[in-house]
This record gives sequence, structure tokens and C-alpha cells, in this order.
Amino acid sequence: MGRLRIRLWLELAALGCSFVATPAANAQTPDATPVITNPADLHFLDVNAAFHPVNDTWRAQAPMPTARAGMAVAIAKASEATGAKIYAIGGREAPDCSTLQTVQAYDPVMDKWTTGLAEPPAKRWRAAGGTLGNIIYLVGGESREGEPEACGPVVAIVEAYNAKAGVLGTWLTKMPMNTARSQVSLAADEASNKLYAIGGSNGSQGVPPFVALPTVERYDPLTDEWTSLADMKRARALPSVGVIGGKIYAVGGQDANHVAINTVEDYDIATGMWTLHRSDASLMPHPRLNPGAAVLDGKIYVVGGEKQDFSGPISTVDVYDPSTDSWTVETPMPSVRRLLGAAVVKNVLYAVGGEAPTATVGQQMIFQITATNNPTFYDALPSPPPGLSVNHELGIISGVPTVHNDNGFPVTLTARNASGTGMKDVSFFIAAAPSPTPGLISIISSTCATGRAGRPFIFQVLTENASSAAQLTASGFPYKEGVGPELSIDPVTGLISGTVTLPDRSPPKSFGVALALTDGTTTAHSFLQLTFISDPNFPILTSSSAATLVPGQFFSYTITADAPATFGLFDITPLPPGLSFQPPATISGTYMPGGSGASRTSEIQSAPDTITKRPPLIAIVQDTATNSTGTGTSTNSNGIGTGTGPLNFFEPSAVSRKIHGTAGPFDINLPLAGDAGTPGIECRDGGANKDYQVVFTFPTALVTLSGATVTPGAGGSGRLAGPPIISSDRTQVTVNLTNVSDVQTITIRLLDVNDGINTNLYKVTVQMGVLIGDTIPDGSGSVDSADVSLTRQEVGQTADASNFREDVNVNGSITSSDVSLVRSNLGHILPPP
Repeated sequence: MGRLRIRLWLELAALGCSFVATPAANAQTPDATPVITNPADLHFLDVNAAFHPVNDTWRAQAPMPTARAGMAVAIAKASEATGAKIYAIGGREAPDCSTLQTVQAYDPVMDKWTTGLAEPPAKRWRAAGGTLGNIIYLVGGESREGEPEACGPVVAIVEAYNAKAGVLGTWLTKMPMNTARSQVSLAADEASNKLYAIGGSNGSQGVPPFVALPTVERYDPLTDEWTSLADMKRARALPSVGVIGGKIYAVGGQDANHVAINTVEDYDIATGMWTLHRSDASLMPHPRLNPGAAVLDGKIYVVGGEKQDFSGPISTVDVYDPSTDSWTVETPMPSVRRLLGAAVVKNVLYAVGGEAPTATVGQQMIFQITATNNPTFYDALPSPPPGLSVNHELGIISGVPTVHNDNGFPVTLTARNASGTGMKDVSFFIAAAPSPTPGLISIISSTCATGRAGRPFIFQVLTENASSAAQLTASGFPYKEGVGPELSIDPVTGLISGTVTLPDRSPPKSFGVALALTDGTTTAHSFLQLTFISDPNFPILTSSSAATLVPGQFFSYTITADAPATFGLFDITPLPPGLSFQPPATISGTYMPGGSGASRTSEIQSAPDTITKRPPLIAIVQDTATNSTGTGTSTNSNGIGTGTGPLNFFEPSAVSRKIHGTAGPFDINLPLAGDAGTPGIECRDGGANKDYQVVFTFPTALVTLSGATVTPGAGGSGRLAGPPIISSDRTQVTVNLTNVSDVQTITIRLLDVNDGINTNLYKVTVQMGVLIGDTIPDGSGSVDSADVSLTRQEVGQTADASNFREDVNVNGSITSSDVSLVRSNLGHILPPP
């Protein structure tokens, strides 16, 4: 089945609201001009991740106070009483080549950053940092000063800073290098107390043109002099360097044509000679541009960077071991990054800052403009990136990007009310489309969601063509000092959850979360903008983000929101065939794939039949593959602002049927994937040690099935009563269970299932005994028509004599009388959920 792309915009009419102004954080001030609260560039990262080689894992650490890329990184001690700190110096925080001189220090022991440190006189990015005798040296780089229209010039400037001086210290100007250069690498040899400036380039995006250099110079801090040494065997800009065993190793880098280099060479400090390594084992597995690098345990770790065709950053980590002259591939970073910094403290590798894309050509993007003071009109000037458009009422930028831009599309966001217009310059880094490989894994979930600060938040990441062994990681989650990340992602199910805290009535705050999907040797990446609101008047969608559509069956979905407002204007385009919006807040109809409705060609993109590995939110109790029929985003707005949330439609990849012994009239058919709270199979027997039969129906004939396993829930019982049985047409699998205790969860795992079109049903969780019960938590303790109604809504299909058989008195409607009759016929009280 093709994949539907559904856009669903929901707007709430405003009610009169009174606002309480708080001087420290005034999110809504009457008669004040809007202030846009989006970061200037979500693709500039404040991420700080630590790699622990003992267990080969990455952990999120306190983010940098200033998101940036291309900064210099050095290690020094602020005092003898404290351990080493990581200093991030300069860099850039916008794509217009404006540079920074900001200095911030990270304490790994305290997991805390220090700001307000003394700044170097010259603003620079792509400079190199190194330390000798606790003195930090900042060498070379690019400065925009004096060049308002270019990203240059490259400089030979050298400045030094005593880390022990802290905020009271000053940067001293030292003798400049003999050769001005950017993307130079700095190696510090503590044994000889010398610095080595290696490689680089004498051009940038400005003038002169980019030229990689083989140049090597040595700095003596005692004499404040630079000495030219033998050139490298190959010119390299931004090589990864390290001093190990009396030699300086230069690995990778890029040449004058921006081609990533995969070779290694070393400089013998004693002989002054360079040697190029020529064995196949010495070739870097993943040549890259603009990585971070550091020495850990006598090995050079090359971290992140970008593909040599500039199609986008990468997350891979290659490790060079000089003792064997060979490479290994380590655990990749949780997300892609280029122009990042890397440093090692106490045998832990830290990767800080960098850049990552906010969207990819050919993949749906949704971005929310956030602002204070009740904007009534939003815009992106002069225009959003090609393929994207602006909803001026809701402040939503959405669409499918069509053009790749490695340096970002500059856009001015505006938010207007009666008092004036707020403006902010941002940029969107659009990565190139991945190679059109059949069955390529991808992340297809929405790229935008809004949550209420102080309330539990969940978001389901959806993937396509991924196997059950695939793992999801994320970086850039909201981080609380002393606590850590306030959100986490389940690497198997892809469920993001947690509670984010913000000061009361503070402005909306956006976070750029980078997502990575790894399946074997293949990776896919996506971007997620999470916005959290503390203002209780701001609307937040509360209806479920997932719904199951069964072809030919009635579907109903109710939209709900947490806001002091009533539903008003809606803009819904388009919905799956057969569905329509019914005011005030319902989507309903009979799903008819291939049927009439809005132009089907506009709803279904050309794509092969694919399978979505990740389930909807019911993943907590059900983990089942489903055919994705669409992803979209709901937006819900009032006069305060706009809340967004994903809305994902699914078709079941299989249908279950529980055959209940002699009580045939009460057989049940329902999807094995549904909304949160939807159970799998109802048990009406009311006792333990019973036999059950579960039938899984597939859309096409099975190619493989190697068996099944059954795992009862805590305190329960149940086992297979024989191997699974495949029907003659190979479209059904019957699993017989015995000794099943009532009101429990049973996990049935079908092994190596494939139906020829990659419908891999790798796990199914069946909930026994909760489909029909006292589902409404009203304390009544009884089953009534409200419970039946909720069940119908949750399952997303009609409850009538053709499936649930609940209209047992055949009067054309389902009421409490039908439930009572069922209870009487079965001779027991229906179990609660």
C-alpha cells in the first residue's frame, strides 16, 4: 500500500483570558509587540554527549549554554583543586559567517558549564585550540572583521589564556604563525613543551579560494617563536591529529577539491620526518569532512563530520590504533553532527556542539513559530525554503523541501499583533535526499510537537522498512542541571517520554532533537522540534496521536485539547479516503482505500508497499508491525498561541480472532494495532486454566513462519497447545493456547513471519479480559452503554452483530441491555480493565 501524507490543522477559537504579568518571564503581556522565542538556528547545536569506552555507550550531558559550531576546544585546569575542564572558544551561531568570541568551560565532574569567562580579542571560528602548561592557545581560523561580505579572511593570529585566571584573566597576543590558515589542527607535545600547527587551508567561502595546505609549524612558548617544519606528504585541511608514542599522527582531512582523505601519515618528532601509511588496514573506513577528533587510550577517535558530497552530516565514529596501524568502528553518536568539538577527560570522550540538518529533501517537514504576546499573523520572509509554505494564522511552516542547501536558507520569522511586529533571523539547513535505494530505512514521524511543561509528555517515533533489531537514539532533549535529560527514548519502540520543567508562564521554548535509526550497518536520521509551554492558557492537543483504520469498517476519532477554549475554525486537508470532519471535533467515516474522496493522487505518494516497524502509542502494551497509511500533524490554536501534535493513521498488518469454545456467538475480530488503551482479545470465560484459539489473518499468503512462542504476564499462566497452524491458502495462522488464566496479558511471538511484501509481524501482545468491562473510571463498578461506546471508539470500528455480536437482542442498537444479556448468557460478571 502507498503511504498517505495527511495534513490536519485544527484551530481553536479564543475565549476571553486574563493574564498575569511576571517581570522575570512575561510570556503574555497585553498591548506588547510579540517576541519570537525560537532559537536563531535550530541546526546549531548545544548538544554535549559523552562516550564511555568501558561499556561502549553515549550519554547526554549538560548542553553548552551557547549553541554553536566550528569552535575551538581545549582542556585545562581552572585550579589545582579542580579537575580538568573542557573550554569551548569562539565558533559561529548563524550561517551568515558572523563569528563569536564566547568562552565557556565544562566541568565533567559537576556536569556544569561556566560562562562569563574572559574572551579573546579576535572573533574567530574554525580556529584550533591546544594546551601546554595549563595555558590555552588559540591558533588561526577565520574572522569576519573587515570583511562584511565574505566569510574570511583566514588569520595567523595566536592568543594565549591562563585557565587559572578565570573571569579575571586576559588573553595575551602571541607571535602569529608564519602561514595564515583556517581549519588548522593543533597537536600539543607535553614531553617537549611544543605545539604543532598542522595542515589547514588558506581560503574559505570568501577570498582567496579554498586551498588545502601541507604546512607544518612548531611553536615554542618559551621563546614565543614559530619554526617551519617538513611538509606533510599530502595537503590536508582539518586533519585529525594526536601525539602518541613520540609521533604526531595526521589522519583524514580534505583536499583542495573538498574530497575527504582516507589515509594516515605520522611525523617522528625525533627525526623530523613524515611517513605515509600505505597498507589497506590503515585506510579510514568512513572518510569525512569537518569531524571532531581526540586521543583516548592511545587511539585517535574521529567523530561525526559530513559526507564528502556535502549531502549531510554523519554520526559514525572511526578509531585508529597506531599500535596495529588499523581502524575499528565504534558505537556511533546518538545523532549526526558536523563542525563539532571533541575532547577527552578521565578516559571519557566528549563531543560538543556542531551542526545538524533541520530537514531533508523529499521528506515531510513541519516547523512551529513560537512567540509571546498573542500574535495574530505569522510569516517567513522573503519566503520559506522551496517546497515549504506558511500558515499565517497558526504560525506553522510545513511541506516537503525540494532543494538542498548545505549552508542553510536564511529566513526572517515575523509575528504580528496590533501593537507591532516581532522579527528574528533564522536559517533552515536542508540535507540532500538519501540515495533512492529500495527498502531504505527512514524515520517518517512528524517533525513537530507541543507539550505542557510539568505534565507527562509522550511522542511516538515512527520508522519505515526497519527490522525488529533496529535501534533508535536521540540527542538534544531538554536537560535539567543536576538531573539530566528530562526526556528519554525507548530504543526499541521509539517512544519518547518524560516531563519537562519550565518556570511558570515563561515563554514557549523550542528544542531541536536529532533522531537516529540504526539497523545493522544502515542509518537514517530525522529532526524533531519539541516546544514546551508553561502558560496554562496555551492550547495543547490531548487526543491520541495514533488511530487504526480498517478498510471497509467505520472509524471515529475525537479531537480533544487542554485549553480554556472551544473548538472553532478547522482546516483539514486531506483525510484518508472515506473520512471527513464532523464539527465540532470528530473525524469519522468508513475508510475506503482506493475509493472516492479528495484527489487520491494528491494523497498517496508513489512508493512501494512498505511496512512501518514502530507501532502507535499502544506500543506500551502492543508491539506489532502495521502498514502506515499516513502521518500528519494536528494544530490547535487560540488567541494565546498554537499547539501541535502528530496524528498517525495505520492499517493493521494482521487481524486477530479469538474463538471462545461453545460460546460461538461471541467471537471477536479486531485489529492487533490500535489507539492507546485498545486491548487485543477479550476473554469472557471468567475462569483460569482455559483453552483459547487466536487466529492471525494476513493480507497476502505467508512465505515463511518458523514457529511461535507464548509468554504469560506477571502472575498469569498459559502455554502453546501445539505448533501454529497455517491455513491452506497461507493467509491465516492459528495459535492454540491452553491453561490461560483470566484477565492477564499474554505475549504471542510469531517467529520469522514474512508475507512476501515485508509485512514482518515480529511481535504481538494479546490482552486478555479487558475489551468489554467497566472502562469508564467513574467508580460505578458496572458495565453500561458508555463503556460500550468507549470500546467502539478506542477500537475504531463498528460494534454490531457482524463483529462484536453485542446487539444480541437485535434491535439495531447496542445498549446496556445487550451487555446484561451477554453477562447472563455467560454466567459471570465481566472483568474490569
